[in-house]
Amino acid sequence: MAIKISNHDGCITYYDEQNLYHREDGPAIEYSYGTKLWYINGKRHRVGGPAIEYSNGLEEWFFNGELHREDGPAKIYFNEKLWFINGKLHRIDGPAIEYYDNKDYYIMDKHYSYEEWLAIKDLPLLW
Repeated sequence: MAIKISNHDGCITYYDEQNLYHREDGPAIEYSYGTKLWYINGKRHRVGGPAIEYSNGLEEWFFNGELHREDGPAKIYFNEKLWFINGKLHRIDGPAIEYYDNKDYYIMDKHYSYEEWLAIKDLPLLW
């Protein structure tokens, strides 16, 4: 059962019995300016959407407290996108980091040059 608390500046927070951020049917923290954060048992977590929705449109996807998204970037900022799996920079089908003017390639948190990535991306290994 979640305990709802509203403070003087309009921020609404939900806690569990252990005083950890927790809410199963919506964001555990809702700021008056629009930013929303989803938590389960004190860990950033949300299935099917970003666990952090910033009021300016930026997004961060978490699963069990780790940056994680299987069908797109886990961090979406103004001029960059970052792909994470289980908290590690990881992307097989393209760069794990896309900046407005640069791309970086990572597989399981290991950085590769573009040439190295091309050589290994299709190898039948368990990533």
